[in-house]
Amino acid sequence: VPVYRAATKEELTSCPGDWKFGSYFETLLTECRKFLPWALDRIQSAGGKIEEHRVDSLTQLEDNFDVVINCTGLGAKQLLGDHKLVPIRGQVFKVRAPWVKHFYYADYDTYIIPQSDGLVTLGGSRHYDSHSTATCPHDLRAIRERCEALLPGLENAEVMRTWTGLRPHRDPVRVEMERIG
Repeated sequence: VPVYRAATKEELTSCPGDWKFGSYFETLLTECRKFLPWALDRIQSAGGKIEEHRVDSLTQLEDNFDVVINCTGLGAKQLLGDHKLVPIRGQVFKVRAPWVKHFYYADYDTYIIPQSDGLVTLGGSRHYDSHSTATCPHDLRAIRERCEALLPGLENAEVMRTWTGLRPHRDPVRVEMERIG
């Protein structure tokens, strides 16, 4: 992080609430819906190829590849028999609010993340060990209320879409090297 410091009093008072402490930092944001197609094109333009196969065990790959990077997310529970892995259900809004230029993160997983196209992600929710991808109206209301309380200018922002998804959670996080075969 190139810049990280305690927030100034002026920065703390720029959002409604009685904030006692906060942080200011500058970082970059990767918009995956834009970055991943670009990265795929770069890989293929350099001669790389993408293969899709059903894999039931990593040992199926040992004779064909020198290195395998396993990023299976929730699929690791089945592929590796990792019973500590559970889904966390999250939900967000995308609203049109091109005037929002800064990222905000507050209590209760409340966050506001601007994108380059004028859309802003409003979040979020965190439901441990939930397998449902159904949109929950209660969560949407709670997210909207928390984000508008943090940044009142969002009250009239047009909702472009909502999104609900699952992400993997494991305690402790698993990052390890393993030799197969």
